[in-house]
Amino acid sequence: MQKIGWDPKNVIRVEGVLEKMCGHLGCGKSHVKALELAIKNDWDSVLILEDDFVFNDWVNKETFKSFIENLYTVNWDVTILARGHHEVKKSEYEWLERVITCTTTSGYIVKKHYYKKLLNVFSESVKQVTKELKEHTAKCKKDKVPVSKLDYCSAIDQYWFGLQSTDTFYLFKSDMGRQESWSDNNCSIEHQAGMIEEYKANK
Repeated sequence: MQKIGWDPKNVIRVEGVLEKMCGHLGCGKSHVKALELAIKNDWDSVLILEDDFVFNDWVNKETFKSFIENLYTVNWDVTILARGHHEVKKSEYEWLERVITCTTTSGYIVKKHYYKKLLNVFSESVKQVTKELKEHTAKCKKDKVPVSKLDYCSAIDQYWFGLQSTDTFYLFKSDMGRQESWSDNNCSIEHQAGMIEEYKANK
């Protein structure tokens, strides 16, 4: 945040939620906390970064300020700073791509008018993953095998596909950053791709 010249007074660390048997569940609960904080403080917009988000080398104070100033001249709901498995299309702006589907919630900006809608979807994801973890645990016990971590589930970065196809989600054409590390219970790229294909097939 110092690299892009962000005012330290406007940086708030949200304590992450630890879910030992499903990192996606803890991730979802943490993002819910961040959005609830934004609603509580009535911020006009909020930049949410996970702890392993890293800005790319080309991004500095000047470039970040320029991109953000340009961003706020157009209408959008969510702008994503990094991308996982994705499908995009051209937008009317040369420096932005319109999101059809995109995984990763490692870094994104949300406008105030969209807080509650995104919060509702993330909260539904948390409920679904909680159910999936319970079912997974029960199955392990039934099969008399050690209870393993739940890797494949309805994570928030896949649960928001429905919003991306109908509302205004953008990606910067040149990614602002990337997710530096992956925990041992992140969904694989292959699983993310499968989730996208399943979403498109059932649309």
